[in-house]
Amino acid sequence: MVDSTLEHSTPRTSGRAAFTRLYLGSLIAAAEEEALAREQHRQRVRLRFARRRLRRIREIYATRERDVLSTTGARPIGAFSVATVAFLAVTVLLLGTISRHGLAGALPQIEEIGFLVLAMIWFALAVACTPETVVGEPANPAA
Repeated sequence: MVDSTLEHSTPRTSGRAAFTRLYLGSLIAAAEEEALAREQHRQRVRLRFARRRLRRIREIYATRERDVLSTTGARPIGAFSVATVAFLAVTVLLLGTISRHGLAGALPQIEEIGFLVLAMIWFALAVACTPETVVGEPANPAA
């Protein structure tokens, strides 16, 4: 059975991938219900076709999940490291400028704007470097 809760798309999972996961989950649920109904009515030939269809849909689902996980790309750890070093350098520069010249003047204000811009870039890269969790995996992929 597949968790059929609607998953929102993130920068790492496109809306198309989330919709495909939802659609395949719906197909799996429908095929499971059909197989159960065929089994209850003792329709052996139709049950065999229903199970074969269910197996194919689960294979497609598993293949799609592997493809999504393999194409997520590398996390920008190097860029995150560079942004961290730049962030620390601007912090030291800003503190040094403030201690020498005070808060008056254009230089501390320019450095403060640079500090804020680097803080936003650092935060965006920190979010991009967080590990991704897979939502909606089949509860029993062997079945």
